[in-house]
Amino acid sequence: MTSIAPGTHLDHLLRQTRMHHVQLSSMADVKANIMLTLAAVVTTFSIGYLDDQTLRWPVVVLILFCVATVLFAAYAVMPKLDFDYQPEIKNPDCYNLLIQSHLHTIRTVHSNNKRSVTQMGN
Repeated sequence: MTSIAPGTHLDHLLRQTRMHHVQLSSMADVKANIMLTLAAVVTTFSIGYLDDQTLRWPVVVLILFCVATVLFAAYAVMPKLDFDYQPEIKNPDCYNLLIQSHLHTIRTVHSNNKRSVTQMGN
């Protein structure tokens, strides 16, 4: 991996990228929260119709899909970090500094009293 000279343009690029990731994550959290709330409300109101013989099976199907929606919405907001992932040092193209999930795999190493992120690994 070739080193890039430090500068404010790189700081701005990383700051903007992080801000975009945070905004996208926030929007996904809001969407999942809305889905969780609506599925819980629909499930609560539909439980009262389980006694009706003509509506029993449609209500059971509706409740099952609402429970599935709750499970998938909860799974969607869980962080997906692979702490065992270590990119290959020989192939630096396998990671990208602009992808938030790749940032936690970077190991800083000290060489000549300077911090360097050009080398990866332990």
